[in-house]
Amino acid sequence: MAEIETAWSVLSKIDVSEHVEKKNNLTYLSWAWAWGILKDKYPQATFEKHWFDHACGRLPYATDPAGNTFVSVTVTIGDDAMTEVMPVLNHANKSVKNPDAFQVNTSLQRALAKAIGLHGLGAYIYQGEDLPPEEKGKEDIPSFDEDAAKIEQPTPVAAKPKKDDAAAKMSLEDWRKGLLGHPESPVIKDGDTISIADPANSEGADLVLKTFSTFMPRISDHKNGKECVTALNNFYRVNKDAVLALREIDPKHEATVLGFFKAAKAAANNGDVWQVEEKD
Repeated sequence: MAEIETAWSVLSKIDVSEHVEKKNNLTYLSWAWAWGILKDKYPQATFEKHWFDHACGRLPYATDPAGNTFVSVTVTIGDDAMTEVMPVLNHANKSVKNPDAFQVNTSLQRALAKAIGLHGLGAYIYQGEDLPPEEKGKEDIPSFDEDAAKIEQPTPVAAKPKKDDAAAKMSLEDWRKGLLGHPESPVIKDGDTISIADPANSEGADLVLKTFSTFMPRISDHKNGKECVTALNNFYRVNKDAVLALREIDPKHEATVLGFFKAAKAAANNGDVWQVEEKD
């Protein structure tokens, strides 16, 4: 009788080494890449970011009696559901109380990557290993489940999330804050200066184009059209290398982002708020 191939046996063999990032001596797996691989292998896979009751309403994090905050994400493949609970952390990987939007968003995305890891994808990086089992030869590989069991997970004080609850809408400003500071985000903010990382491939180019359109200065953020045009010129100057990197991948990407700037300037001069034109 042939052995049934499980999600773990498929996902745990995938080498994720080209899609990890080091920060503060910790290794992070790109949640976007991990989710893309998971959907390629198992199109029916789903994830749920859990919401909890608070005095002000339902929020995507729970709070314990000491004021510490936690997020919870469940990834389901068929009948197999894995849930990751982790604390909300700041940029120094210290737990925080009263977290802001991007701290919650960052922790949710990390929890998503780890929940995917519980199904096997990238599990070995959380063990401190460098290669997936098949590439390790005959060396003993510690059990991911045994390693995870050693970590005592706190139980948040919150009501059980309801699946039929509609997700609360976040403002554009909340989403912008959510992108800033994310370990897998191509965005860095220093004062009023927003720097966008250079894309490395076509997949990265799409993300960078989305980032340009999200952070493009708009007249609604400035006193008048002239001030907005100045901000647009500065935004281009700071991120010129990223624009040139887009050209190296495909000149059409450079043309797209230059079109963003041209349309945004025209809108500012007309006193209008620029929006990306949706393609059919």
